[in-house]
Amino acid sequence: MAVASPATAGTRVPWGYALALIGVVLFAVNGTVAKGILLTGIGPLQLSALRITGAAVLLMIAAAVMTPGDLRIRLQELPLLAGYGIAGVALTQVLYFIAITRMPIAVALVIEFSAPVMVALWVRIVQHQPVRRLVWLALALAMVGLTLVTDLWQGPTLDPVGVLAAAGAAVSLALYFIGGEHYVRQRSPVATAAWAMTAGAVAMAFLTPPWTVPWQQLSQPIGSDALPWLAGPLWLSVGWVIVLGTFLPFLVTFTALRYLPARQAVVIAMLEPVVAATVAYLVLGEVITALQILGGLLVLTGVVLADLARLAPAPRGMRPHQPADGVP
Repeated sequence: MAVASPATAGTRVPWGYALALIGVVLFAVNGTVAKGILLTGIGPLQLSALRITGAAVLLMIAAAVMTPGDLRIRLQELPLLAGYGIAGVALTQVLYFIAITRMPIAVALVIEFSAPVMVALWVRIVQHQPVRRLVWLALALAMVGLTLVTDLWQGPTLDPVGVLAAAGAAVSLALYFIGGEHYVRQRSPVATAAWAMTAGAVAMAFLTPPWTVPWQQLSQPIGSDALPWLAGPLWLSVGWVIVLGTFLPFLVTFTALRYLPARQAVVIAMLEPVVAATVAYLVLGEVITALQILGGLLVLTGVVLADLARLAPAPRGMRPHQPADGVP
């Protein structure tokens, strides 16, 4: 592959920012659409199964068109890939949907977005890789921020199940990032996402067999005032979650990484909770307190610092890799 000249690279950077922002907005809006669907009675497991399965099919098609050679997989890869799909993809979806049914979307996202701080600590403590001392400041900011976001400083006021679900989603998202850094060394990000989503879809088929999905309900009007701007049958909203809330943002985010360094994309991804909070307020009337906003800003600052802390040089002959950020 030819290396772009500085002039060419400079002209392509705005495209990278534009694509990354589109991905952020689509991921952020998806939280409100998903919550509207969940309010109709569709369960988190059922919506997760529909979302993951639909996205897996579309990502497989995209990978087959864009990087067909990267879809080849060895038999010995299957066990780890299955674990990655279950822990890093399926559980992230299920726990995130459980969380947003019990707390404001922005709060759930801020808790989940603490995952990169966990990744930095994993790199430092478990993998014994050199990490700047900035990681400890990042951890401190994230902990203070999470304390404010969850109102722990005045005693827990949020739904405890929701908080545990969001925290579990953060752990799963960290596993998604850690596993992704391994797999993108072997194949393209799109092919990696396609296989991970497919493994997650298989796992969801066991957790939520197709016959447990209320297919008849999908043909009914959404039946909720939460999403008056999504008039039509429920399957149309589910299609939004699959196509505009999962497949397309994944695709544009991966494409943005062709024009932007991954660490710049991380900073842009931090806008997702901000956009999500705005959309949830305008559509669902969800309000978060000033202290929760301050806590969210501290967490997101900690996430950016944690990512900067990982700028230490990689060992000779190795090149650092990072999967696209964003809620899977």
